[in-house]
Amino acid sequence: TAICNPPCQQGGKCVSPNVCECPVEAQGNACQQMLSLEAPDMSTFTTALYNIRRDDDKELYKYSTDAFEQNGTFFGEVWSKEKDYNYFNIELEGLFGEPQVEDFPSYVGNFSFGVVSATVNLLLTKTPRQDGDPTVTALDESYNCSNKDYSSTAVSINYPVTGVLKCSITNPEFSTLINHGDNFTVTATLKSGGFRDLINRNDDSYHSRQYYEGLTTSKTLLFQFDFRKPYHCKQNGTCADLPLEIANDVTKGMLQFRWSGWKDDLSYVYRYTWEVHKLEPDRTSDQNLVEPEPMRPINHTEILAEYYADGSFISYTPPEPGVYSLILEVADKANNSVFARQIFIFDPESNVSINVDTKMVISSANPRTDYLWQNNIQKENSTGAPVVVTWKNHFENRMHKENKFLNKVNTYPQAVLETGYSSRPTRVVKSVAQEFDDKNSLRTIDKVQNNNGIVQFNVAFKIDNEGGISIQIPPDDNEFLEITDPLLDHHSIIATRKDGDTMHIWVKARDIMGNENMDDMILHFDSSPPTVNNVTLDRNQKNGTFPFSSRINVDAFDEHSGIHKVAWRVIASNDSILHTGETLILEEKNCTNSSVMDCSCTPMGMCYKRNNSFQFNNCFLAIDKTNISNEHLVLELDVYNRAMLFDTFEQQNFNVFSDTGVTNIQIVARTSTTIGLTWDIEPSCYMYEVTGMTLVYRSSNGQSKSVTIPLEFDSYTIHGLESGSNYTIEIFSLYDSGRSERYVISAKTETDDGAIPIALVAGASGSAMVVLVVILVVVIILMRTGRMNEAKQKAKKRLTQYIVRPITTYNMRFNRRTGVYSGSLDDDIYALGNIILENDETYLVSFDDVALQEKIKIGHFADIYTAKFENKTVVAKLLKSGYSEQDSVVMRAKINFFAQEQLEHENVLAFLGAVLNHPQFGAYLLLEYCEEGSLLRWLKKHRGKVNEDLIEKMCNMCFGIAKGMAYLESEDVVHKRLGARNIFLMSDLEPKVAGFGPTPQLQENEDPNSTGKERIPVKWTAIECLVDPENATSASDVWSFGILIWEMFSIGDEPYPGIRNKQVVSKVKGGYRMKRPEYCPES
Repeated sequence: TAICNPPCQQGGKCVSPNVCECPVEAQGNACQQMLSLEAPDMSTFTTALYNIRRDDDKELYKYSTDAFEQNGTFFGEVWSKEKDYNYFNIELEGLFGEPQVEDFPSYVGNFSFGVVSATVNLLLTKTPRQDGDPTVTALDESYNCSNKDYSSTAVSINYPVTGVLKCSITNPEFSTLINHGDNFTVTATLKSGGFRDLINRNDDSYHSRQYYEGLTTSKTLLFQFDFRKPYHCKQNGTCADLPLEIANDVTKGMLQFRWSGWKDDLSYVYRYTWEVHKLEPDRTSDQNLVEPEPMRPINHTEILAEYYADGSFISYTPPEPGVYSLILEVADKANNSVFARQIFIFDPESNVSINVDTKMVISSANPRTDYLWQNNIQKENSTGAPVVVTWKNHFENRMHKENKFLNKVNTYPQAVLETGYSSRPTRVVKSVAQEFDDKNSLRTIDKVQNNNGIVQFNVAFKIDNEGGISIQIPPDDNEFLEITDPLLDHHSIIATRKDGDTMHIWVKARDIMGNENMDDMILHFDSSPPTVNNVTLDRNQKNGTFPFSSRINVDAFDEHSGIHKVAWRVIASNDSILHTGETLILEEKNCTNSSVMDCSCTPMGMCYKRNNSFQFNNCFLAIDKTNISNEHLVLELDVYNRAMLFDTFEQQNFNVFSDTGVTNIQIVARTSTTIGLTWDIEPSCYMYEVTGMTLVYRSSNGQSKSVTIPLEFDSYTIHGLESGSNYTIEIFSLYDSGRSERYVISAKTETDDGAIPIALVAGASGSAMVVLVVILVVVIILMRTGRMNEAKQKAKKRLTQYIVRPITTYNMRFNRRTGVYSGSLDDDIYALGNIILENDETYLVSFDDVALQEKIKIGHFADIYTAKFENKTVVAKLLKSGYSEQDSVVMRAKINFFAQEQLEHENVLAFLGAVLNHPQFGAYLLLEYCEEGSLLRWLKKHRGKVNEDLIEKMCNMCFGIAKGMAYLESEDVVHKRLGARNIFLMSDLEPKVAGFGPTPQLQENEDPNSTGKERIPVKWTAIECLVDPENATSASDVWSFGILIWEMFSIGDEPYPGIRNKQVVSKVKGGYRMKRPEYCPES
């Protein structure tokens, strides 16, 4: 038997010399130590570090951690980027269950088991200053829960705690310097144990106390401090990766972006967060783009670093077109963050448009040619002025322009957090460093140089000597020259050219999205004036255009550009300009170089007559009656080619006027005592000054008498003359300031040979009585019907009907008033088919009172010009060049219609007057000028810009149109052609109904280009009117009004989309109706 010395205790067994085999509840060489069979449970162990302001106990920030898993995550380690702490709290909770103790030997008296020790150790270690040095311990403190400050339950080996032990350790004066890389370790240890008291079995007295050596439970919490942000490998030159890269930062489709190369040496990169902001112009005058709400992105996505492979692309599609910023946040475990930003444009909708309100022009060309001709050439040595093409405000990307897509992007607005420290009240928590902002992509933070949203212009040109016929196809892309500065809105072209050449110029505009649009212009060259061979003057032509006409004959030609017009000035002796005028020389379509000698053609293929004549109204030159004998006029005549170069001709002694009022005096009857005279009253340039006529007859013996004759008389019988005597008879007109030239005639009375037979006297008396009775009856009828004065007025009107208003001369050295005739004497009325046009002076206008300005529209029947009349802008509707007699009839019918109807309403286009007898244009209308043009044009201009305000404006327009149409109905006027094309808008968008009045309908076999007729607007016309236009009533106008409303709220779309005109009738009769337009209100 083995012997152990000392002997084995606690029931141990000596298994070999001095070796005891101890039971599970004992340990030691001789099993002298009693063991607790269970370790205590640690149910709670948390530590929190605080920064609490001392003056008001406000918690500024807190970092805490727990030794136990929560939702599967272990929080025993925590990283912090804060270094200032002045308070900590540790919560510890242990549990030791009631021990399951078997029966003790009889020598064991009292016993107890539980937690006998609870301690917390704080250890702060610092990274050595140099590599290789040992770790520095800056703090090593232990806290014992037996301290009553930490636990209300006393705990010791003699007082084991069974059940729950709670310990709360707080230090409100914690003050320890924390540095980057420090580790703050908190370790909690619970130890179990107990004791048993031994008794003397002999007398049951206390013998001794034996202690159980318990088991321990320990957990550790670790605070690690990282005060440095992640960095990118590019910063230290170790890589070429990009911090944030957008593969397509200007895109019409899905965005593709990625990042790589981010590092953090201590706590490592933990997560990535990318977010998207839509940029908006700020409210400053610069209107730079900004993130309006930096902390509220439209998209926010977080990715843990362990789940992102560096350089892998991520896709994203924004919700609408715009300029956006993509922000990437790179954060380590301590939540140190660094941000990178990229700017991108998403725009699948916009395009490059051409602004119809501004023109692309050749600014080096002559503006008087509407910039179609340039008056200089360039030789092969590049001497001569360049061709300068200008496109200011002509191209635009309206979306980019109005929404400032290409403006500068401001620095990302820093997001700050209040720290609570007076010395450092705020701290930046979100900002983009300059090195990580977008500076190298297509759309960077810098302003993109642009011109109305256009970033690039390209120019190309071709030249020929065939009027541009051979250079109509645009060049290839590689033939275009790029304009390097997009802010330039012009370009100078250096190219060899000669007179008669034509240059075709193309300008291409491109936006940042790659959208393109192109416009082109034709330019012709002529640097030489026309050749004027001869100018002749035929004075005082009979049966001319005017009562007093002269004809100017011009023989001129221009081989490069053709003859455009002849302009003249008549200059008085005092160098004042009496009158100016001009005549356009029209192209002769049946004229070729080989057909007749009187023909000259240009390289453009346009031919003109060399010999042209025009009538001149002598009365334009009327001067004061008293100065006629001393006045010497000079005619200066300028012959212009189409390049507006001219040669001047001068005609001296241009005295062509006349003041004769009475002509063609004839003797129609003579007796022994009477002489009967008749005469013609010729219109006179001075007729408005005539106060009467005087007849003077003088006998051969010198006796004379004078008679005053009323203006309306064209015959007179002189009575009381001597038989067989010679008389000299003078007739002249009386003026306020004198009299006209005398018209003199000689006559002799019959010789009285004896008495007249009674029968002859009776017969003559009887005939005279019959005549007197007839005259008396006519006079009585006229007097009783009140037409005597009317007959007298009409007789006077024949003499005065062509006297027009005083002429307002334009571009003269002075203005003067003179009465003239402006047309040939004709009947009181004009027959226009079945329409009678009356001479009503309330609307007649002299063409000299109207100054035509700019042609604004070209039509099949007429051209529309702006004009000046009575110092305001009006519209003149002129028949096209080469108009037919039928066109003239239609125009006069329109004039008669407006003159008779006298329509006046705020929503009906106003008729202002008419010119009846322009020598070149014939009759034409003067109408109210609407600044915004047609409603159809306005609708198409506002496509893509529909909002509530625009819809409200259109509703107001509908109301105005309805009022105008209601007025036409009240005047028994049926429109027949109501549509957006025939509604015109004032500057305040007040609508004016137009396009009604007499217009013949175009037949199927007629050419609209050669007639003054119009096609029936099928898609706007009621069905019954398509069958027979005579069925048109105000009810059919209501149908057209409904179509017009559809046209408006579809923003200018054509009605019945996808349906041809020929299909409309069958479709509608079959029940087809168009859907309510997208923007039409439901009520």
